[in-house]
Amino acid sequence: MENFNKYEDEINFKAVLKTPIRWFGLIYIFFIIVIIIGGLFYINSLPILTANKVQAEGKFAEPFKDIYKKKGVKLEGVDVFVISKPTDELITEGKKLYESNCSSCHGLEGKGDGPAGSGLNPPPRNLQTAEGWKNGRKISQMFKTLEDGIPGTAMVAYEYMPISERFAIIHFMRTLGTDFPIDNEDELKQLDLEYKLSEGKITNNQIPVELTIKLLDQENRFENEKVDEVSKFLASNHPGANIFKRLSYNEKMTYYVFMKNSSWMNDLNSFNSYLNILVQSNAIKSVATNLSKTEKEQLLEFLISIF
Repeated sequence: MENFNKYEDEINFKAVLKTPIRWFGLIYIFFIIVIIIGGLFYINSLPILTANKVQAEGKFAEPFKDIYKKKGVKLEGVDVFVISKPTDELITEGKKLYESNCSSCHGLEGKGDGPAGSGLNPPPRNLQTAEGWKNGRKISQMFKTLEDGIPGTAMVAYEYMPISERFAIIHFMRTLGTDFPIDNEDELKQLDLEYKLSEGKITNNQIPVELTIKLLDQENRFENEKVDEVSKFLASNHPGANIFKRLSYNEKMTYYVFMKNSSWMNDLNSFNSYLNILVQSNAIKSVATNLSKTEKEQLLEFLISIF
């Protein structure tokens, strides 16, 4: 049996190769190297390993589409039971209106092949087919589409268009296809009730959001400039100025609450009622309730003079 405890003056490499057990000590070095390499790989791959791979559910929000500026108009009422019946005059008028308002997307024959609809997603409705209508193909359902539009598509609302013109368009559109369903009396009554078609209505004015933000910014800037002037008014010798200081927690804020509501200007009773409201809401000090009639008159006179 070979003596492994025998010391040698120098390494006999040929003997090492013949006795693999002599390599046992190198296993520790091997494992240390593997651990180091594995650690470096883990650190290098950490951003990938920890990435969130859960897919978001549902559709992403649609890009914001601003509204356009338009003036409200008065829409004359109609007799739904009369105008829901197609006539040659209505169909002829509807054809003209369809060509000027709808054909660019839906095409002259209603096949959804208009030049403006080529890049739309979803594509424009093919009016000649009976499948896939969002609101349905009855007159009442088609009117709903023209009144409200279809969110998520390029089909906008035509609520500003006279009611009779929208019915004319519907009657012409129903000549482009076949087997359009007929509304019963109850459905026409519900249509009239829902949109107040017999009464008519005045549509609201609308302005783009960007313009709205600009106008609000101008209004707020004006109000802020007015509030900043309060110190100038309070420097006067008017007795109401001192009373104003006494009841204010914050002079600019007190000035602002009076500026935002003009109902207190009507008379002394209205002013007294508004003071009580402000005290109850902690907008001014409770000392306001103890003011004499003369002091309230002086304060009212002062506030009216600066507004």
